[in-house]
Amino acid sequence: MSFHQQSFNSRFASMGDEAEAVYDAIFPKSIPFGLNRPPFSMTGMTEEMKATPDRMERLCFVECQGFGRDQILKLKPHKLNALTVWAEHIGPVDFFAWNRTEKLWYRSPLYMWRNAAARDGVLDNYHDGPAYLGLPVERFPTEGHPLPDHVEL
Repeated sequence: MSFHQQSFNSRFASMGDEAEAVYDAIFPKSIPFGLNRPPFSMTGMTEEMKATPDRMERLCFVECQGFGRDQILKLKPHKLNALTVWAEHIGPVDFFAWNRTEKLWYRSPLYMWRNAAARDGVLDNYHDGPAYLGLPVERFPTEGHPLPDHVEL
């Protein structure tokens, strides 16, 4: 079963782990920053609190997300909006996308991903409800990069 076809609980158990691991291998001077399945309920938290970026570098925050066989990055509008608040009020945010199928990574400032999603994203829903903007890989705001030789998965 494809990742996007799994229940939310199944997706939640591993979402982001592989993309974050690849990012860490490529950019080892960053530190973990975001919430990684906290041991408390996120009910009542603001969207900005829930969308704390995954990593912090000296000059920016980085949000990591993966995608797979369908070659469509699924960007949740409420998360993009919350990350934009981070970028506008706290510090720059980059977006890192990991293409598990092609073993390519993409990285550029969040605003470029927002613009691409607004222009070329297709609004859809996961089978269990949450909406997302599906952005096909050929519409990404940056080119893919192969994994460096030192990175093993």
